Amino acid sequence: MFSTKLVFAVVGFILNSALQVKVFPTTDGQTVTLMCSTACTLTDRPAAYIWYRNSELLYQNWSPWYQEMVTSDKTVRYSCAIKGYEALRAPAVTVGVLGKGSSICALKGTSLNLSCSAEHSTIPKWFKLDGTKWTEVLVNGNSLKHQISKDTHPTLSVTGLTKDDKTSYCCNEKPENCHEDPIHLTVTDLQVKVFPTTDGQTVTLMCSTTCTLTEKPNFNKG
Repeated sequence: MFSTKLVFAVVGFILNSALQVKVFPTTDGQTVTLMCSTACTLTDRPAAYIWYRNSELLYQNWSPWYQEMVTSDKTVRYSCAIKGYEALRAPAVTVGVLGKGSSICALKGTSLNLSCSAEHSTIPKWFKLDGTKWTEVLVNGNSLKHQISKDTHPTLSVTGLTKDDKTSYCCNEKPENCHEDPIHLTVTDLQVKVFPTTDGQTVTLMCSTTCTLTEKPNFNKG
């Protein structure tokens, strides 16, 4: 049987550096291992890796690895940086435990990582709901739209989210079991709402979404 818990990560959509946080869920669905990764092997060994939780300093260590318990009642944002280059912080990922009937709201154009945690030794597959039928998510050649890692706990990566990606996903051995632990994905874009004032001289603008974003937006100051 498969656990109804899925560890998820939503990738921040403002890329500040070549650093990235990789997420490795464990089979118990309760702990998650994070790695502060670079696109290539650094010539000079970093003095230390600095970890941030919810934008606040967590700790620093020579190792790029970090492990922590996750619970179903909260989500936490993690990021990392290399000591001496704190301004080049990796984009944050949001980590939490998804239970039965969980929902994710993501911004159009962003990327999404869903990591599967299973209690069985059989390698599960990813499925998505097409109408009323669960169909397997397949990787089409060189297409970067969907990528699935080749391991015992496959991670589904969806890039360049569009409104067409709005559906339910599940990680399981058989599609007929998907009703047990679906993940409902909603994709939203930004819209400006206008609130004029009674004096006719000023106006209030609000940047809004159609659903509450799972990942808190991170805006660069320009």
